Amino acid sequence: MTTYEQTHQIIIGGDFNEEIFGSNSSMRQKYIVTFMYEHRLCTKEVGKTFISANGSDCTAIDYILFQETFKESIINISKCEFTANISDHYPLLLSLDFEITKSSNKKTEFKPKVKVKWDKADLSKYTEIINEGLLTSLQDMKTKDDIEKGFYDITAVITKATKVIAQKPKVRKNKPKLQVMSDEILKAIRNKKTAFYYWKVNGRPTDCLDPFLFEKKITTQELRKLCRVEAAQKRIQDRNEIIVASSSNKTLFYKLIKQQRGKLSRRIDELNVGDNIYNTPDQIMEGWKKHFGQLAENTLDEKF
Repeated sequence: MTTYEQTHQIIIGGDFNEEIFGSNSSMRQKYIVTFMYEHRLCTKEVGKTFISANGSDCTAIDYILFQETFKESIINISKCEFTANISDHYPLLLSLDFEITKSSNKKTEFKPKVKVKWDKADLSKYTEIINEGLLTSLQDMKTKDDIEKGFYDITAVITKATKVIAQKPKVRKNKPKLQVMSDEILKAIRNKKTAFYYWKVNGRPTDCLDPFLFEKKITTQELRKLCRVEAAQKRIQDRNEIIVASSSNKTLFYKLIKQQRGKLSRRIDELNVGDNIYNTPDQIMEGWKKHFGQLAENTLDEKF
């Protein structure tokens, strides 16, 4: 109130939990009346505003306070009796005379500041642009207006040269999100963040024997380990799902194969040809050779 009462029109409204116009002389009422007197506030009595549990109006504890200096701007304060009101207080309505002026200030477009690393900048290019700009900006300066215009022109030349040699900001690429997640991984992430925080607030030590750096490395390794284990389990689960679907649900089988197309080398690590099982890359190549070799041979099978 002390800060804004001399420069702003202040209006205070709400539940004061006390009857301002009552005669109970309670400490709360004295505080409110004293506050209104010190800051030259006044209000209007609108009747009982609180509804008791039995549904009857009992006390007036809701008010809207306004400054005496703006009393002429207050048109009316009234109590609203809505049939759809579900509160145990009646809402108050304030009508006042005021004007809102539209600001003429246009929002300026945000432009990031240009930062130049002068030790890495092309100073010869910068000097060349400045010299070219000065040749055109400092000609025919005879009047005061010419000098003022030349000043702005020189400023524009310097700004242009700075933008030309400024390094383009690096676009930060978002780190890829984890492809797997579990309760253990979530806990490991929290531990890693906690360890990084303590390492950071303690000055980012680089000594390999420092306990904060050691804890940071351990939590990072644990998180990576859990991610690898979870990813491996997911690969096994996907592989088993494909194997089961190949004999029970052909539609699901082809759907899973389509999803994994291009990634089967990471999903299946063995090849079955006839009664033989091939595990190593060389054996798998031999297995494919044998399989397609059999397909190329003539056969007397009645099914073909």
